[in-house]
Amino acid sequence: MQYYHHLEKVGITTINFKKIFAVAQVKFINDCNTYGLLKNSAMPSNASGRINLKSKDTKRLLMHHIIYEVCEEILECKSKFKVVIFYRPLEVNDTFEILQYCKVEELNSAILKVIKSMKKVLPIQIAIVDSAVSFHSLKEEHSKGTGESIELVYKILCHMTAINMSFEAVKKFVRKNKLTFLSKDYFNKVRTKQLFF
Repeated sequence: MQYYHHLEKVGITTINFKKIFAVAQVKFINDCNTYGLLKNSAMPSNASGRINLKSKDTKRLLMHHIIYEVCEEILECKSKFKVVIFYRPLEVNDTFEILQYCKVEELNSAILKVIKSMKKVLPIQIAIVDSAVSFHSLKEEHSKGTGESIELVYKILCHMTAINMSFEAVKKFVRKNKLTFLSKDYFNKVRTKQLFF
């Protein structure tokens, strides 16, 4: 399954958030287990789950793993175009192990909060897409030039903002959320990768 699409006509590479989250969620669950944040009882069908996504500790862990994996994916991406993360809430579904511990609505809400925080503070382009066009049909539809794909690419381009942020805002964000991996050097690597192309 392909998780990158190079859209040559518009000069962007899209990365499917679903692929990034597949890695992040495993590390998140393991850390929740390590730090005693998993409830011991089995999840009843009407319960909110065994991971409380509203607790401060789990929010920080989720934020840490999502931001770290997004940054790593951007740094590892071999593209001559600007990288945009493609987040479509409908693609975070029951194929993820984490949904054994929480409900999909709660998870999507928590992910969306993390993504919105990232967009405000970090030099990362993220397109939040509510569309019938899935990530996997995006490239095919884009090459055909269908109206729906043109509209979707336009929405992705509209989500792109100028990256001119300083590390001062990031330092406050790092302190508040205890994201120790996000050093000035690491921030500059991600920013340079996004500005370079």
